[in-house]
Amino acid sequence: DIQDIDQIKHDINWELYVYDLQQYNQNSLSGAVLSSKLIKFEPANDAENREFFFELPGNHIRKRSNKGGNEIMLPFAKQLHYEQQGNEILMKVVTEDGKLRERILVSPLSQQ
Repeated sequence: DIQDIDQIKHDINWELYVYDLQQYNQNSLSGAVLSSKLIKFEPANDAENREFFFELPGNHIRKRSNKGGNEIMLPFAKQLHYEQQGNEILMKVVTEDGKLRERILVSPLSQQ
């Protein structure tokens, strides 16, 4: 069924986004929730000393670097909300299918 395929596509994109974000989280020296729509990671062992920002500037969650460039991490997102709660980051995203998706990332990030 086409609706099932569409739902599976949204589910897979969400899980891939969460996995990628968790990889940046785990491999960072520091980072911070800068606002409800913006999170920053400073990766360890990055020769270019880049910082990565994850945000929703339109209808796609993007990763951008302070050294230039950006990449779509989660296509077709309608809303994004990050919230720091101690060493946890609560992430809420409403995807194109209207479904609210939530995840908590346990953060080794230093508070800034």
